[in-house]
Amino acid sequence: MPKAKGDPYFVSCRAGAEEAARELDVDLVWDGPTGLDAAKQNELVENWITRKVDAIARAPSRTGPASPPCCARRVNGASAC
Repeated sequence: MPKAKGDPYFVSCRAGAEEAARELDVDLVWDGPTGLDAAKQNELVENWITRKVDAIARAPSRTGPASPPCCARRVNGASAC
């Protein structure tokens, strides 16, 4: 998950992630807020947890401890954010 999906840096990251997903034959879910919005990131993480994705990777939009959804995901034994 990018900090902001329209940011040129994260647009480039997406291209690399899509290429890697094709090479590894895995499904890639790429989504994120359009601006720096920790609440939107948490909402998306909660959605992915509900969908039972295998792993979540994100560029947090704030510093400090991981968001509550990410902490819950770690406790549930899945790959950490």
